[in-house]
Amino acid sequence: MKKVRPIIYSFVLPVLLGSLSACGFQLRGYQSNQQGTTQLSAKNEVLLVLKDTQKANIVRQSLQKELSALGLTVRNSNEDASYQVPQSSQTAVLTANSIAVNGINFRKYELVGVLKEVRIVMTANVTYQVWKDGSLKQHKQPMQIEHSYQYNQASVSIDDKQNQQIKRWLYASLAKQVAEQYTALSQ
Repeated sequence: MKKVRPIIYSFVLPVLLGSLSACGFQLRGYQSNQQGTTQLSAKNEVLLVLKDTQKANIVRQSLQKELSALGLTVRNSNEDASYQVPQSSQTAVLTANSIAVNGINFRKYELVGVLKEVRIVMTANVTYQVWKDGSLKQHKQPMQIEHSYQYNQASVSIDDKQNQQIKRWLYASLAKQVAEQYTALSQ
């Protein structure tokens, strides 16, 4: 029996230590679906209010992906017959949770040399309307996202292929920041 006990300990001890280290896995940043979801509101639905332009459509697609990942039901103002985007620059007051993105613009700054330094800045005006404490709260936030890169003008290729990649990254970053702000405001 005395010789069997060390053998049992040699098998049981690593199993116990392995299970103890797995308990802290949630603390190191991994989120499971059950524990990582946040309860946003009683009505997990948000209306996206964007004009029907090429830039707005790209932002809409990115926002739908980000908000759906949060477990929200996303409705579009263009598809919803009960609401249409106003033609003026003012945002209409809605009776539902909504996100309106207006004035999506790009600015490009260049520092010219052998290696051209290019900075692209994306700006947008975002208006959130969220039901909180029994009333509809409105929050307006101008957003600015920027990214810079170097472009070698002396290269054989004269196309600036990074420009389009950076713009796609900026659209995705805007959508991610808008979704994070909406989550923070609606809690």
